[in-house]
Amino acid sequence: MATTSTRFYAFVGVLMVMLLWGGVSWWTQISYGLQMTGLNNIVIWGLYISTFVFLIGISHAGILISATVRLMNLEKYKPVARIAEVLTVSGLAMAVLSVVVDLGRPDRILTLLLNLKLGSPLAWDLVFISLYFAFSAFYLFVSLREDVIACSERFDKRGAFYRVLVKIYSVITPKDKHRYERMLWWIALIILPFPVFGSGMVVPFIFSLLVARPAWNAPFFGPYFLTAAIVSGISTVVVIAVIIRKVYNWENVIKSDLIVGLGNTLKVGIPIYLYFTFVEQFTVQYVREHAELAVSDYILKGPYAVYFWGMIVLGFLIPELILLIPRTRTVKGVFLSSILVTVALWVKRAIIVVP
Repeated sequence: MATTSTRFYAFVGVLMVMLLWGGVSWWTQISYGLQMTGLNNIVIWGLYISTFVFLIGISHAGILISATVRLMNLEKYKPVARIAEVLTVSGLAMAVLSVVVDLGRPDRILTLLLNLKLGSPLAWDLVFISLYFAFSAFYLFVSLREDVIACSERFDKRGAFYRVLVKIYSVITPKDKHRYERMLWWIALIILPFPVFGSGMVVPFIFSLLVARPAWNAPFFGPYFLTAAIVSGISTVVVIAVIIRKVYNWENVIKSDLIVGLGNTLKVGIPIYLYFTFVEQFTVQYVREHAELAVSDYILKGPYAVYFWGMIVLGFLIPELILLIPRTRTVKGVFLSSILVTVALWVKRAIIVVP
């Protein structure tokens, strides 16, 4: 934090170019309409909503990891707790922005806020995400206290900014270290149910309570979505942790057994999600109701078959095989598996939403 290399500015420059590209694309969409994205009166939701569900999922697993590490005092996994906390806040923010971009008229967000119908699953989602983001951001901010105090003492030029934050901390957090840790413990306990309610109930209800859309109106969407959230969240934390470990040479901080331990959790989660995927398609193919069967055939042997079977083989079976064999269950093996699983579960969200 004390020095800034030219590589940092180059990296930020690349991000700025991407941001500009995104801004131009969004302006084009607003100017010419959502048909520019391929959405129409039949395909009402596309990659924006797929990304929304994906980001909500990884944000849930982020706070699950962070809160569980604090509540159960899992010292081994503390180095990735902060990564998980930041992933939750950034994931929720990006999820909301995905919905904003999905609106043909973003100014109509005001219509939603001023005419909120509490009987609507979309209203439940709005209220839930707002509360979840507020609690998660507060939890992250409070947990940064010791780091901010250290920065206020260490830096001269930027010290004033950190000293302002220190004054805020003196008001909202107790000075006693033990009471401060208890405060964080209670906040973690309060936040812990949010992922279960979010990916287990609120987000899947947007789909499962829509009777008019075949293959969505299914009662098991809650545990199905929750399992996907946990698996994709863990895999994303692994990817970020390994990259940070490599960039900053933090092999002694983010240790190999920590990464392999997360890989072992991933090894259990993948077969559970495969089971839900099998049950989903097998039930439809066996009962063979016309509308649901049309969607299932579209996925299993139609235009989306290459994505579905590619996801199953490359995204689940190969990573599971890598994680099962002790010789390949290394940091590199877990990293590769996590990348494949993360991409696969984004593809899976698209397969749920679009067909």
